[in-house]
Amino acid sequence: MQMDMDNNGCVDRQEMERFLTKKNINEKYREEIIDKLFQDADLDRNGTIQLDEFVELYWQTKNQLVEKEDELKRLIISLNRNKIAID
Repeated sequence: MQMDMDNNGCVDRQEMERFLTKKNINEKYREEIIDKLFQDADLDRNGTIQLDEFVELYWQTKNQLVEKEDELKRLIISLNRNKIAID
């Protein structure tokens, strides 16, 4: 499903709203999700998310997930060393 409905190379809030509606995202959370996405991804604050901004957000998020995964692995290793059961 395409987010850039008018094919202008960027996604505005209205396009994001339509995309999330089609994905059946609960209306209660939709505005909050859109606000957070634009806060994090709209780096030049022009009201749209361009491809380069989206890619930047993707890599930041991916790196944060990798860091959290590494942290979790270290915790599990530490728990195993100390023979602490995880139930």
